Amino acid sequence: MIEIAQARCRREYPPDWDLVPLGSVVEVNAESLGHDTPAHFQFQYIDISAVDSKGIDWSLVRDLRYAASPSRARRVVRPQDVLFCTVRPALQAHAYAAWNSNTASRICSTGFAVLRSRRVHPRYLYYLIFGEDVTAQVRALEVGSNYPAVNESDVARLTIPVPPADEQRRIAEILDTADEAIRGTEALIGKLRAMKAGLLDDLLTRGLDQHGHLRDPATHPEQFKDSPLGRIPDLWGIEPLEKLVEPDSPITYGVVKPGPEDSNGVLFVRGGDFPDGEIEIENLRTITPQVSSQYERTLLRGGELLVSLVGQPGACAVVPRELAGANIARQAALVRLRPDVHPHFVRAYIASPQGHRMLMGDTLGSVQQVINLNRLRKVLVPLPKAAEQDAIVERASIHDARIRAEEAYLDKLKLQKKGLMHDLLTGRVRVKIHEEVGA
Repeated sequence: MIEIAQARCRREYPPDWDLVPLGSVVEVNAESLGHDTPAHFQFQYIDISAVDSKGIDWSLVRDLRYAASPSRARRVVRPQDVLFCTVRPALQAHAYAAWNSNTASRICSTGFAVLRSRRVHPRYLYYLIFGEDVTAQVRALEVGSNYPAVNESDVARLTIPVPPADEQRRIAEILDTADEAIRGTEALIGKLRAMKAGLLDDLLTRGLDQHGHLRDPATHPEQFKDSPLGRIPDLWGIEPLEKLVEPDSPITYGVVKPGPEDSNGVLFVRGGDFPDGEIEIENLRTITPQVSSQYERTLLRGGELLVSLVGQPGACAVVPRELAGANIARQAALVRLRPDVHPHFVRAYIASPQGHRMLMGDTLGSVQQVINLNRLRKVLVPLPKAAEQDAIVERASIHDARIRAEEAYLDKLKLQKKGLMHDLLTGRVRVKIHEEVGA
């Protein structure tokens, strides 16, 4: 088996790089807690569930005493160790011990092989285990179908490329810089989303005056009134959602029995196809035109609002124009709004904390929640005049555009890092040892 894995590492490497077994340059599981460990010994326990391909989620790391710890909490982790997940390794839930020696004792699950560097740069090692050649070898060594894993002895025999020490350090620095750019962009996206949430809360409760400014209930209380939804602008009305739809277009669900897929058929939107407020068109399945024709009431035109009733209950999206002629599933509700009601305004309100609470107030089931269609019809919606709705949607769309731009940049950074890893970890591109690392 190991010979098959090593055969996948037959690419040409630079002549000054060594190809060696991993176990010859690291210690595997150098330390473990023994039976003589004091019962009161305290440590932080890193379980497999606390780690993904991005690293350790410290909110899931528990403080335990040895006497009360699970039997798998045994691997001692020191600073600069690398945690190689041997269970479901395709998920690449590996991690780097990026803490100093003053940190409290940390122990990880026996589902990890702890790699302690001896003759290889620890950060280079960390990136290497995510590389194509190591991944291919590990895939060939997996045993088990339902719960695939690799043996620790096979991990030690993985064949890895080892450049000169200065080049290892340089490769690690370049990839660290790429990771810093990715983390910084992810943090920025998180902040932008939080800012948008705060802005939407203001827009959906205070609105915009004729000058495009947020109304201020503290300085102009006369501009607000009490309502079943709390204090809202005096100029706003409140209507149940069923009153905001086109005449003769009641809120309803779609196809009950979709039948087999038809590759040349009609696109078909299910309740789980828009978890983040955007319909994932590339993932849509299809139904036959014959089935779709039986549900003309839910044929899409573009511009309607869809609300998920099950799967991702409460998720909502506005139908893009390119989906005209598509149909929807029973798990989604179609809301065809009047011309004076902006679908993106209503979508923003339903997705808001207040709107979501109203919508989910009559859910059924404990494992899988189901939204009651009658409840959806009765959801109260604050309703500014059409011009103010447009202004609110436009203000929110500016933040959406900024978030989408940063998300596109994040995708670009991740793609660049993937290319860097391929080039640098195979020696296809050699690094300049003394050149300053650029962002």
